[in-house]
Amino acid sequence: MGSWRNLSINRKLTLIIMAASTVALLLVSAGFVAYKRITFRQSMTRDLSTLAEIIGNQSTAALTYDDRTAAEEILRALNAREHIVAAGIYKGQERFAQFPMPRAGAGVVPDRPGATGARVEGDRLLLFHPIKLAGEPIGMVYLKSDLAEMHERMDRYAGIIMLFMLASWLMTYFLSTWLQRIISRPILHLAATAKMVSAGKNYSVRAKKHSEDELGQLIEGFNQMLTQIQERDAGVQQANDQLEKRVYERTQDLGKA
Repeated sequence: MGSWRNLSINRKLTLIIMAASTVALLLVSAGFVAYKRITFRQSMTRDLSTLAEIIGNQSTAALTYDDRTAAEEILRALNAREHIVAAGIYKGQERFAQFPMPRAGAGVVPDRPGATGARVEGDRLLLFHPIKLAGEPIGMVYLKSDLAEMHERMDRYAGIIMLFMLASWLMTYFLSTWLQRIISRPILHLAATAKMVSAGKNYSVRAKKHSEDELGQLIEGFNQMLTQIQERDAGVQQANDQLEKRVYERTQDLGKA
């Protein structure tokens, strides 16, 4: 805390401006990332729902005729979807077909269907979507997707934010160094004037007023104080001169006597 107090006004103003801009940028960035994260998850859910709807429409015949081979063939097309780690088709409450596990532990398909809708479990997005025929539910589609794409996008956003913060720091530093002169220059001028008056006891010196703001009022008050001191000293000097004159005249009168 002591080191902060001992910093120059220029350095303090620079640090304050940079700190304020950094906090503002961090808040904006956090809001942006949170918004993109939410909207991207919603977009993923919509995409999975659309994919599940397509799979469900293609699976109605397989479920109707108990054709597991056809259902598995439909799910096998998901090999082109790198982020789909598991998929399944249910008939009633029983698993009818499932997507082959691309890697150990990643493609487990539940034995029973869950509640309709999407949810996040760990690092996975799960979706259960009903399969309907003539408006009646006859089964369920299960899709399980990883969130790697979202994490990759968040990493890119973090890199972009860091670049923007670096550019912001540089710009803020140069702007603050230039703009702070509006405040620091009158203060430094006032300090130099006060030092000059104190060193030379010359109360006729005046600080130059640069503006009509609070700093201008401070300089004006300082000049008025110097004027009052100068007038007081002039009065004291005049009184001393008159006293010396009277003493001199008294001395002359006594000498003549």
